[in-house]
Amino acid sequence: MKVSEVFNDFYSLLTGKKFLGLNRLMEKYREEPLFWVMLSNLSETEELSLLDAMQEAYGLYKEFAEEKAGAGVRMEQLYDRAIKYGQKWDNLWCWQLAGALVAILDPGTVRTEEQGKAA
Repeated sequence: MKVSEVFNDFYSLLTGKKFLGLNRLMEKYREEPLFWVMLSNLSETEELSLLDAMQEAYGLYKEFAEEKAGAGVRMEQLYDRAIKYGQKWDNLWCWQLAGALVAILDPGTVRTEEQGKAA
């Protein structure tokens, strides 16, 4: 998944700087959970500086993605930063975005339905 591409296209959709069209993006990202997380609960962002929240979330992702490619991700710090992000914005949309980014960076945090039944 190209996280940067999803963020860039979503930013363009919100700002209208580049006309992409929602239907075109829905088709392009039909298999990308991150896009659908970002599209969901937009009504929760009315009183939120959405572009600032997106920029901060992408910064969090980028920092830990670069570490993951290098020496290794400090998972505890990732979780702490994601929680602080959610607490700072105190918004359902932001919490969902933080959770999606953690799941991308640490796929082991996501449990499938089969794993849940076995637990």
